[in-house]
Amino acid sequence: AACELFKIRDRRNIHLPKCYTSTESWSAENYRLVNDNQQYDHIKALCKMHSRSIVPMKLKFRKNLQSPKSSRTTLLVKLSYENSQEVRFMPGEHAGLFAGNQPELVASVISHLKDAPPCNQHVRLETRNEQESFWTISEKIPPCSLTQALTY
Repeated sequence: AACELFKIRDRRNIHLPKCYTSTESWSAENYRLVNDNQQYDHIKALCKMHSRSIVPMKLKFRKNLQSPKSSRTTLLVKLSYENSQEVRFMPGEHAGLFAGNQPELVASVISHLKDAPPCNQHVRLETRNEQESFWTISEKIPPCSLTQALTY
């Protein structure tokens, strides 16, 4: 669909570089959830997953700067930061946002899962190695509750 939208020619012969592809496939017998009592800090987990410093903030205000007739959206956002540390950004600098999913949406997704662990039970994802002889802890998703995993 994106190729059609942007009128990309010869889209059937596009080859992605190896770093953007994965040979990993999902099979239920190669993944399992195991109870875990480790404390979960989603800020530390996001920092580790994305190799970035993360400053937690809350949305204080947002305003669309485009006219209501425009098909574009440019947002002015004001964020609040509760710690005493000052965060400085210069005009034009980039900031990444990790918005959490709405609790109602997360609860709805969980309600459709079969054999899901209790919402507040911390679990860790383990994968079976290729030789199928032992399980290893997945580094992609930190130990957390299912609710936390789907929220962040």
